[in-house]
Order: sequence, then C-alpha cells, then structure tokens
Amino acid sequence: MNSGDKPSSRRRGVRLYHKKSRHGCVRCKARRVKCDEEKPACGGCTRHAVPCVYNTPTVVGRQGQNRAKSDQDSEMSSQQDSPDQGNGQTAEEMEDEEMLDVPESESKRLLELRLLQNYLTDVIVDGESGWGFTSAPKMALQPGNEQKNMLYAMLCLSAMHLDMKEPGNRQMAAARQTYLGLALREHRKAVAQLSAENTLSVCYTSLLLLSIAFCGLRERPLEPYSYSPPLEWLQMGSRVIRVFEVIMEGNRDFDIKQLGQVFDSPGWLADISKLYVEENRRDFVHLLQPDPLETQWRDELADPEIRLSYEETLSYIGSVNIAIQTKQAVRDIYRQLLAFAVLVPHRFVDLLAEQRPRALAILAHFFALVTHVDQVWFVGGIGRRELLAIQKSMPLRWQAELRWPLSVAGLSDALK
Repeated sequence: MNSGDKPSSRRRGVRLYHKKSRHGCVRCKARRVKCDEEKPACGGCTRHAVPCVYNTPTVVGRQGQNRAKSDQDSEMSSQQDSPDQGNGQTAEEMEDEEMLDVPESESKRLLELRLLQNYLTDVIVDGESGWGFTSAPKMALQPGNEQKNMLYAMLCLSAMHLDMKEPGNRQMAAARQTYLGLALREHRKAVAQLSAENTLSVCYTSLLLLSIAFCGLRERPLEPYSYSPPLEWLQMGSRVIRVFEVIMEGNRDFDIKQLGQVFDSPGWLADISKLYVEENRRDFVHLLQPDPLETQWRDELADPEIRLSYEETLSYIGSVNIAIQTKQAVRDIYRQLLAFAVLVPHRFVDLLAEQRPRALAILAHFFALVTHVDQVWFVGGIGRRELLAIQKSMPLRWQAELRWPLSVAGLSDALK
C-alpha cells in the first residue's frame, strides 16, 4: 500500500447484512458471526462439524429478579451429532480450545455420573470380553493429583459404549465427541508437562485414546473397490510409541513392563523382542515371495529396510496367531491386537500409505485375527468389515493370498 492510500481503499469481500443474533450459540458468539439459532445444532457448527453449545438465557421477572430459563434440552444433548474420528473428523477439529468446555449444569453432572457408573459397571466388567483397566478410575481421581486426560478418555469410552447400546441417542453421540476433544486437549498438556507423577497416566491415556480410535474404525467410510488403510489409527500408534520413548529417555527408572500392569496383561509384554522372531512367521512366508507380474514394486523385497518391515510385521501377526492357537486368554489376545498400531514398524505404515498390494495383503491377515475377538464390544465387526474392503480392492493376482484370512473370518464365499 502506498503512503497516500486510504485504509478504506483496501479491497474486501462482500459481507451480507444480517441482524445481530441475541441467543446464538457459544461458538458463533465467540467468532462474532451470525448464528441461525437452530436446535440442537446451528448451521455454522453443522458445517464445521464441531460441538454446538447454547448458554442458558435468563428471564427478568416483574420483581426485577433474574430467573434461569428452564432447560428444554441439556447442554450436552444440544450438541450436534457430528462425525467423530470414524466419520472423518480430525483431531484438530476436536480440540477447539474455546468451544470444548461445556458450561456447568445439573444435566452435565448427571450425564458424567451416568458415564462413570457405566464405565465401572459395564465397561470394565470382569470376564474375557471385559475392557479391564480396572485401576484407571482410582488413578484418574486421586485427590490432589487428578488426571483430567485419563478421566475424559474414560468418559469418552463409556459414551461410545452407551452409544452402541442405544443407537440414536443423540446425547451419547454428542458426549463421546465432546469428551474425546477434552481428552485430546488435556492429554497434550500432560505430555508437555511430563513428570514422575503423571508418567503412568500419560501412558495409560495414550493407550485409551488409541483404543477409542480403533473402536471408531467401525464407522469410517469404506469406498467400494478403493480401500484406504486406517492410517490415522496407525499413525496415532506411532505417536504413542514416541511418547513412550520420551518417557524412557527422561526417566531412566521407568520400565516398559509397567505397561503390562496397566494392560492387566503383563505376559506378552514381558519380552517384546520375542514378538518379532522368525519362527513366528513360519505360516506366512508365502507373503514374502517375489511377484513376477508386479511392475511398480517388482524389486521391493530387494530393499533390506522394506523386507525387514514386512518380516517384523508378519512375525508380530504370527505371534498373535500363536496366542490364538494355544488358546491364551481372550483379554491378552485383544490387548496384543490393539498394540499392533504401536509396535508395528513405521516403515510398514508408509508402505500401506503407498497402497502396495503386499502390505495390504499382510494387513488383511491382521484383520482376520481381529475377528477372533468379536465378542469384545469395542472390537466386534471391525475385522470382517476391513477385510472385505481390502479383498474388493486387491488386484486379481493377489486374491489367492487372501484365502486364509477370508477363511479364518468365515468369509470364503467372498472369493467366489
């Protein structure tokens, strides 16, 4: 701009005139934009796929006293039933610092009590199909050392459980979205302020968030004949292992075996190196044979780094298969399956992102094993759904490599 130019000469976009909104939602007021005041979610929040919260207005009585207007809908149920991770919403959209905090109210307190009760009575029930992690509530609510990141992750998981049990319950759909956003926000703060007091809770919450993301896979869109691997879940696993590495670098006394106590399954974490031994992949060596018809990635197995990533991933999958064949506890098996995103080689995730057929075939074997724990509420149905989507997208010459996983999942007819 020249010194003689007037500020008013700057070209601006056309802005339509609108009346001021007196009873708009919290987000629109903070952004100073017109709110259409639609309930349960306004148009602006609907377009941005974020929680929509209305403050309770007041009505002035004839005596001059302000009386709170009765709540027609609770603050939590007035939030939009918008997509979560499984429906394409990113973590950044869930972490709006100003919009996440829901005003205190009786309805909010009652909702949180119900979610906590459900977590204690139904989510972590004893038994092979129970979630476990029984130490979480005590750790999260320890007086003077409360761990908000863990508490919000627990409430999110509980809301997901109730959302599955009560389809169409908009309050639970909104609650799971809100508490996921709160958990992510508080977890980021906790990671930035790592200390001896919160190390274990950071580990625990990282695993809870990873499990929530896995549960969300059942809702993610899967396009016919154009499969997209669950990269967000797998990349989240990479970030989790980085958190563990930072913890161990900063705290020499921290032993990763403590995670076994958090998992309620210390056995398979006792020696992680055993998960990658060659013997584990003996039933899957056919997936390491060269493909003479491949053109784009014909020589991929000649790359030592790529071959090693395939071998280690197959060994890990093989270790889960051995656990299933030797009839180990269901809880140990699904814990090991959930840890796939954390312990799989980073290079393998890159190969999946490139849509390499061999990597997708290996992933199909993983999801076939997931079907063995369908009785676990947050896992059921995911394995078959992902496996069928992979099968429909694979080149014809790779279909034969899917016979075993499809057979394991009871989907042999898919090849006919």
